[in-house]
Amino acid sequence: MTKKVLMISTQSFSVHRFAIPLARVLREHGYDITFACSGWSYPDAPSRVSEIRAEGWRLEQVPLGRRLFAPSDILALWKIYWMLRRDGYDIVHTQNSKAGIIGRLAARLAGTPVIIHTAHDFAFRRAGNKFLDWLLRVIEKWAAGLCDVLLFVSDTERSHAIANRIAPESKLITVGQGVELGEFREGSRSPNVRSEVCRTYGLDPAAPIVGTVARLIPHKGHECLLRAASLLLQELPSVQFLIAGGGPEQKSLDALAEQLGISKSVTFTGFLPQREDVLAIFSAIDVFALPTKKEGFGVVFVEAMASVLPVVACDIAPVNTIVKQGETGILVPEDDAEGFAGALKRILEDADLRESMAAAGRTRAFSLFDVDQSLLHTVNLFDRLSSTHEPSSPIAERFFAS
Repeated sequence: MTKKVLMISTQSFSVHRFAIPLARVLREHGYDITFACSGWSYPDAPSRVSEIRAEGWRLEQVPLGRRLFAPSDILALWKIYWMLRRDGYDIVHTQNSKAGIIGRLAARLAGTPVIIHTAHDFAFRRAGNKFLDWLLRVIEKWAAGLCDVLLFVSDTERSHAIANRIAPESKLITVGQGVELGEFREGSRSPNVRSEVCRTYGLDPAAPIVGTVARLIPHKGHECLLRAASLLLQELPSVQFLIAGGGPEQKSLDALAEQLGISKSVTFTGFLPQREDVLAIFSAIDVFALPTKKEGFGVVFVEAMASVLPVVACDIAPVNTIVKQGETGILVPEDDAEGFAGALKRILEDADLRESMAAAGRTRAFSLFDVDQSLLHTVNLFDRLSSTHEPSSPIAERFFAS
């Protein structure tokens, strides 16, 4: 018998990027998938509702926004609850902290037999003040009690859950974060693509290009990258920096580049809405560098290695489980602009090292992080949970009946 799954995320951009790969494999194994998310657009995450529906997926729009506490959350809870009661889903799978809290509550109220949450990270880790940190931690602990299991894309995130006593360890399962690498399989670094990117952004194709791809938000460490660029340019003035991505830090980073006197050597692309444009950036650059301070997994590092690029990154978990020190790239301490500059200089000045790291990175990406293995692990978990859980009467129904 076909099992019906409702997959809930905050925004359609996340569904398109992260949820659909799992949904495809689940569908191949006989599951019937529907998505619930908002259709709202953001400067760094435009709506993908039309693309998702064009691919033949069912999608219900619910008012789930990024804002932590919003009046629309109550409407979102009500709408998801009635979707679950109306259509009788067997499994609810939530992603993102906001969607996870609201979706798990709705599923428990509706009596959904199996409730699964994937914790890519926890909101309390980026709350910004002690009271909010405490409040969000309490909410996450409470929400963990509403579901059957919490899945993690890395052992690092699972360890955060254990350290904060979010749920019993037996309930916390690392499934990994497979990356769809099909678009990188050809492995070509076309000179034509590099020339086109350089024409678009006014770069010299004959000069070295250090690039990055990430949202312009504080924990991604772009400020450290700019300070490293300032140091590196004193020794290698021909190096160019191409920073792809949009976000709220755009103006402050522009101002910092101006203040450091490196604006002519640093190009910001702004948000790139088309996946092809992002792939072109990977194909055009010589070294990938991102001093991120916090990651749930670090998909972009896998993509960079699959693109045959050496990587410079911070020596933090789980990034240091992706990038192999000295073999596929160089890891430096967090917020160490001088260390970043030195690592970039070493790679840019040593063509043999650059080529060996690029080749080793590609091999590592495809051997360890291709999507199929982790997704099959998750599907097996869905199979096991759905075969052992029986439907229960909705909590809301029991409440009102009493």
